[in-house]
Amino acid sequence: MPCYGYFQPFMLNTTFISLSARQALNIGKQSRAAALGLLIYEHIITIEDEIDLVWLKRKSWVTYLYHFNRWLPALWLTFDTIRQNPYKVISSKTCVTYMLCNNIVALLMTISVQTILQLRVWAIYNRNRRVLSWMIVLNIIEVAAMALLIGLTIARVERFPVVPTPAGCLFEGLAPLSAIFWTPALILEPIICILVLKRVFLDRHQRSELATFLARDSLLYFLVIFMELVGSTIVWARYPSYIDLFMPWSIALPSLLCNRLLLNMRGRFARESEPVHSSLLIELATLRTSADSSRVPDEE
Repeated sequence: MPCYGYFQPFMLNTTFISLSARQALNIGKQSRAAALGLLIYEHIITIEDEIDLVWLKRKSWVTYLYHFNRWLPALWLTFDTIRQNPYKVISSKTCVTYMLCNNIVALLMTISVQTILQLRVWAIYNRNRRVLSWMIVLNIIEVAAMALLIGLTIARVERFPVVPTPAGCLFEGLAPLSAIFWTPALILEPIICILVLKRVFLDRHQRSELATFLARDSLLYFLVIFMELVGSTIVWARYPSYIDLFMPWSIALPSLLCNRLLLNMRGRFARESEPVHSSLLIELATLRTSADSSRVPDEE
C-alpha cells in the first residue's frame, strides 16, 4: 500500500470552516511571522558578539551545535511563513507531511538545546561522571518519549478531520496523546534548573560572582521556557485548533535563549579578571570536551 494511501485523513470542505477556525489559522501565521522576526532581531543585535566569540574562535563541535541552533529554526520558520497560493487548496498529504516535519524540527531542537544545557550542568559539577550519566539517561528517555508520541500521532492522523486551506492545515480531531508531547520536557527542565541552583547556592565553594551569574541565566531560561511549555500543553489539550499560536515559539525561544546562554558565558569569560576554578570557568565558557581541556583557554 503506498504511503499516500495510508496517510489519507478525512478532509472537510473548506466552505464550512467556522470563523473561529479561520481566525486560528490567521493567528498561527502571525505567530510564525512574529517568532521569525524575533530571531532575526536577536541575530542582528548579537552579530558582533557572535563574530568575536564564535566565528573567530577555534572551531569545535560546540561551534557547529551553536550554528545548528541558530539557523534551523530560522530556516524552518521562514519556509513555514511563506504564504501559499490563495487560489490553490493544499492536499491532505501535504498537511500530514507538514505536521511530521514540524514535530521533527521541534524534536531536533530539543536534542540540541538539551545537549548544551546538560553540558552546563556537567561543567558546574566539575565533570562528575555520575551527573553526566544521569543527564544522558534522562535525555534519552525524553527524546524517546517525544519520538513515540510523534509516531503515535502520525500513525493515527488518517482518522482525523483535516481542513486544508490556503492559510494552512487545520486539525480538528488530534489524539489526546498529542497534548502530552511537551510533558517530557516539562519534567526534565525543572530537574536541570534545580541541579544548577543547588550546586551554586548550597555549595559555598561554588558561590562566586561568576557562578551566581550563570545560575541567574539558567533561572531566566527555565522560567521563560517552562511557561511556554505549560501554555503549549494547555492549548493543545483544550483548544487544539490554536496550537499554531505556540508551536513557532516552541522552536524559536529555545534557540534564542540557549544561544544567548553560550554567548553570555563566553563573553563573561573573556572579560573575567578574578581567579576562578578552571573546572568551572573554562568548562562553562568554552564547553570543551575532556580531550581539549589541556589546551590554553585563549585558544578557544
